[in-house]
Amino acid sequence: MNFHLGLLLAFIVAWAAPAWSADEQIVISQSANGSRSTRPFTVHDRWEIRWDAKADHFSVTLFSATGDILDSLASQRKPGTGSTFYPKGGAYFLKVISGGDWTISVVQLP
Repeated sequence: MNFHLGLLLAFIVAWAAPAWSADEQIVISQSANGSRSTRPFTVHDRWEIRWDAKADHFSVTLFSATGDILDSLASQRKPGTGSTFYPKGGAYFLKVISGGDWTISVVQLP
């Protein structure tokens, strides 16, 4: 591999990696294959979901702990990583729809 390609790959990996702050707290982290729901969790205002999806289709829907649909947090049609900020705290669970392997983390922000 030539120097420029190696440097470009190192930049892409560093740019794509989630930024973690010492003040952040992982509320839940889950890895699975296929579609499923997380266990309920409680967060304060200012949190986000971060994911790494290996499938060609991946989506995450936010539900209240009582089962009301609140918001679509993620939808992508190719493998990859991403994150979505959510401003309001509460008691929630997530429904993940995917045709392959994935990992999600709910992170409480400072």
